[in-house]
Amino acid sequence: MPEPRPATTTAEPRDFTVDDGPVAFEIPQMTIWINGQKYQGAAGATGKPGATFWLAFPGQGRYVLSLTPHDGFTRSGTIRDNVISFEDEGQLYEVRFMKPIAGIGKAWNLYVLHDLTYQPPPNQTSSIYAGVDRLEDLLPAR
Repeated sequence: MPEPRPATTTAEPRDFTVDDGPVAFEIPQMTIWINGQKYQGAAGATGKPGATFWLAFPGQGRYVLSLTPHDGFTRSGTIRDNVISFEDEGQLYEVRFMKPIAGIGKAWNLYVLHDLTYQPPPNQTSSIYAGVDRLEDLLPAR
């Protein structure tokens, strides 16, 4: 089975708007990379109606990723072609998909919220878990 490739665009990232078109995350064939190394451990995924991608790491909480700025989010990554990349606390994370996320040959700013209060369900505590949902359903209770 083919594997998702690294991004090739060198375009300067900019903020995404609804006029830029649809956003799609094809989760079943994604790969996760941490500091340049492909993650080989257990991973799971879920998809709900929405356009906000998230990743949860064992013992590290959850990262909520957005193409648009929101309160509490910091600009700390990009989406280029089929690849999400962001940095947090000296770690570089990359998620590669088989198909473009928001257009080919384009680069978008990525805004990240690191939710340290997130607790995974009991059956997901030892693996990376990812998903798509509506932003308001992913924000921590305030």
